[in-house]
Amino acid sequence: GDELEHILKDVSDIRLYRLNVSANAKIRNAVVRIDYRKKRLRGYFDENGVKEHKLSRDEIKLFYKGAQIDIGNQYIREGTLIGLNHKNITMALGIVIKFDPDAVFFKSPIKSLKGINRVVFGNISI
Repeated sequence: GDELEHILKDVSDIRLYRLNVSANAKIRNAVVRIDYRKKRLRGYFDENGVKEHKLSRDEIKLFYKGAQIDIGNQYIREGTLIGLNHKNITMALGIVIKFDPDAVFFKSPIKSLKGINRVVFGNISI
């Protein structure tokens, strides 16, 4: 299907290989897929020793939908899923606890923030 095209359109510097859908794949509606993803994400955070962390805004760049953004004083919802990246590589996921003009506060199973220089905001809240 075309459900990932909005994500893939921003990926121009990587070769993509498109695979055929497995004959064993189950057809699920959007609600079931969303619930499944949320359950898996909760498991990721529950099973991996989550700790609270803080990244100062002057240490990181902020991204959304593939583009660097300047959020300023905009409201970021508590519970927003974030990617903790070193350049273009997501090292771990996090969940926003608090966002203010100076820092992002989040919980994540990441052991060290060394090398994390980007926070990528997602569309999912858990």
